[in-house]
Amino acid sequence: MAIQEQRGINQFLHTGAQARIQYGQDKIRLTPMAKTTKKLLEHGSVSRDVIDSSVQGLPQDEKEIWEDVLTHMDMFV
Repeated sequence: MAIQEQRGINQFLHTGAQARIQYGQDKIRLTPMAKTTKKLLEHGSVSRDVIDSSVQGLPQDEKEIWEDVLTHMDMFV
């Protein structure tokens, strides 16, 4: 994967997590985050392995949010 693509994925993950932290769970819900992530996966923009490995490199608070998002995506979306 190109460095620029990885930066884009990291920015997507970071921005989503920070929005949820800043605005709260009531305004930034799991379902829209999960749906957006699923669309990226379905359209071949990124693979699940890349998302999973990128999540592992996040700060703990952001990592916990994305683990919740991915679990929600697997169960409900």
